[in-house]
Amino acid sequence: MNKQSMKNRSEATQQTVKFFETLLRASTDGIVITDTTQNIIVVNEAFCSIFGSQWGDMVETSLFLWLEQLDSGALNTWGKLEARVRTEGACRNTEFMMTIPDGVNYYSVNASLLDQVADEESGVIISIWRDVTDFKRTQAMLQQYAKELEMANEEVKQFAYIISHDLRAPLVNIKGFSAELRYGLDEINSVMESAIPHLDEKQKESVNIALEEDIPEAFDFIESSVNRMDSFINSLLRLSRLGRHELKPVEVNIRSVVEAVLKDIAHQIEERKTRVTMGSLPSVIADQTAMEQIIGNLLNNAVKYWEPERPLEIEIMAETSQNETVIHVRDNGRGIAKDDMDKVFAPFRRAGEENVPGDGMGLAYVQTMVRRHGGRIKCESEHGAGTTFTFSISKRISGL
Repeated sequence: MNKQSMKNRSEATQQTVKFFETLLRASTDGIVITDTTQNIIVVNEAFCSIFGSQWGDMVETSLFLWLEQLDSGALNTWGKLEARVRTEGACRNTEFMMTIPDGVNYYSVNASLLDQVADEESGVIISIWRDVTDFKRTQAMLQQYAKELEMANEEVKQFAYIISHDLRAPLVNIKGFSAELRYGLDEINSVMESAIPHLDEKQKESVNIALEEDIPEAFDFIESSVNRMDSFINSLLRLSRLGRHELKPVEVNIRSVVEAVLKDIAHQIEERKTRVTMGSLPSVIADQTAMEQIIGNLLNNAVKYWEPERPLEIEIMAETSQNETVIHVRDNGRGIAKDDMDKVFAPFRRAGEENVPGDGMGLAYVQTMVRRHGGRIKCESEHGAGTTFTFSISKRISGL
């Protein structure tokens, strides 16, 4: 090799060393290289800072001396990591902990074999130490919040169920006693038939109004209110059951579900001269009954809230991504005013004119079932122009 070649090689080596030194200094992760006896031969400042030491204090010392400052199982954890590295060539995401005055710091360690030779016990190991303390604490907080949210949801479900049952008892009494009072009124009427002729005209008019108009009207109001309250209670119970009902995942053909719903409401569709357009509608993994109820409610709403001045148009289409299937149900009906948009999914609240039969719970049911499928639902609407409901079904359904 001539002098020029030796010079070029030397310069290249120096550049490589400088690059490596720069990389070590720049890295915010701790980097340490150990030999076959676990002595530290290269270390960066980020690794030194984990132990509050200087570079010169750590080089050529045993890594075991520093691991002893971590949790009690650190030496055993490193032993398993080293064995796996020497067997497989690498080991990923091994967790180490260090107790500090403020709590515990967590480190995720990835290690690889740098120089493996014929003797499998030979070779140096490079390990990269990443501080994941903030991630672990955030993860723990999220898990705690999720647990508290789950408990709160269970309490709400139980509350709705208990209240519904407790409210039904007095309603049954009111209904029963109303029937008793009607029976008593009939008895009074039979008695009053003989007494009325003996009353003056003013008394007769007053008694007749009370017995034939005021009292029956009051009974009608009582019974109507009881029936309405009973309907509300049944709706609450159904909503509570939807939140607890065990879903059974199967392959659901969305097109078949849509066609079945359209067949059920064929008379209304024909009456409104409806044009239905179906785009691409794939199959999804979901609860069959839930999907029928979701799509059934949305299509029924489109038919109910049509605009009589024009033929009804309904469009159903879907798009699929890696994580979910998104389904759109669009109509050109009466639409929803901007001020009423906050009522769309609220139980017992109805947007716009309440001239359509129903208890105002359909979309609350839909929202609950969509969420049980790990999805979300939204409504976009323009008053007088139409409405689009968009909901998603997750391909990783936590509720199933």
